[in-house]
Amino acid sequence: MQPEVRLQDNLMVKERDGRVQVVVLVTLRRRLFEITHNAAHLGSRRTYQQLNTSYCWYGMRQDIIRWYHQCQHCAKGKGPPLRPHGQLQKIPVGAPMDLVTMDILSGLPTADDGSKYLLMVVDAFTKWVEAYPLPDQEAATCITAVLEIRTAS
Repeated sequence: MQPEVRLQDNLMVKERDGRVQVVVLVTLRRRLFEITHNAAHLGSRRTYQQLNTSYCWYGMRQDIIRWYHQCQHCAKGKGPPLRPHGQLQKIPVGAPMDLVTMDILSGLPTADDGSKYLLMVVDAFTKWVEAYPLPDQEAATCITAVLEIRTAS
């Protein structure tokens, strides 16, 4: 069934399958997009869905995508574009303690002794893991924790 375009209350409307949409003038399209998009800064797809329920114009989807990409607020929130990661390579390790890695686990609740972090130490050859509770993430605190445990053993 072909859509019917007609004047209704001095507005050009398109009706298809019982749904009536206002045909938007070229001069009002960008402003209508801004009003709809700036309310919640939804993506181009959801902005299109909202506008398409009541309005239409030729090239609407492409216009919305182009205007969405020009939105400074959305550009700030998206962050930098994803770049491909470097290729992982095996690091040759021939014996225990040839390569020892350390990482700090944060975001933990504070323990009774005041520790907020865990220092994870891993031997790359044996995959032996040790964890040390830390009150802070300072380099001196980390190395002191590893050396104190090592000398006590």
